[in-house]
Amino acid sequence: MNYPNLALGRYAEIPYIVPDAEVPVYCIEELCYVLKENAFLMSDKLCDMEMVRFIDTQLELPELASELEKLLRKNGSPSALAGIILDYAGYGSVKERREMEQLLRESVDEEPLVKQKIHADYLYRHGKYAQALNEYAELLAHIPEDNVRLLSEVHQHLGVACCKIFNLEVAASNFHRSFMLNPGNTESIRMFLACKRLMMPEEAYIEFVSANPQWHDMSIQLEKEFGQAEQDYSHSREYLDTQTLRQQREQMNDKSYYDTVTVRLMEMKEAYRQSVNVITR
Repeated sequence: MNYPNLALGRYAEIPYIVPDAEVPVYCIEELCYVLKENAFLMSDKLCDMEMVRFIDTQLELPELASELEKLLRKNGSPSALAGIILDYAGYGSVKERREMEQLLRESVDEEPLVKQKIHADYLYRHGKYAQALNEYAELLAHIPEDNVRLLSEVHQHLGVACCKIFNLEVAASNFHRSFMLNPGNTESIRMFLACKRLMMPEEAYIEFVSANPQWHDMSIQLEKEFGQAEQDYSHSREYLDTQTLRQQREQMNDKSYYDTVTVRLMEMKEAYRQSVNVITR
């Protein structure tokens, strides 16, 4: 386990205002937190000589300041500069620090709307689905109508995030909107059909596909994928655990059954908490 170097340096009398995020920080831990949580906002103004002087004189960390100054004189990238700060403080795990650097590399030169999408995608990839949904929804409210490519991408990603929390109706609506904005996006219409397949009774779904012959071939391929998924599940650990639980219940082994169910529910609750954990910035 990695631990930060707590109380590294001193607490500043005059705060440093982090560029782009416009947040005042008084110590190296606060600086690391702001860099990590706002990486998607950062530009090439992330680190300058003003920050170096703050770290040197206010925080009294001359070694870190010297490293940053050397890299600045070589026109070092914002991701490399942030990496040095986080590594020096031991802030977060090595994996988290590398992920933050990657996020900076992806977004530093992008326009604000693309930066926000990159951040929403980052939240989604890390299981923060509620946060990702909020970011995508806010993003849609600011994308110009003529930017159909970005609108289509965001609707598709919003649909995928909705699927993760089993909101299939809203997911289907977003997949369909993504396809209407970009008819070449066959993945969106495939996901739209998958949502319909999961939501609708079999007879109703067949009628729906019959009424839309342009999607017939894709629906056939989708049925093959569903069949393969069912076969894979029948050999999975989750399926075997479910069968064991069913046997315990049928054998009236109540204690073993309820103990196992309790553990499983706790695992599911914790996964849910992680998915909706809102970090205040």
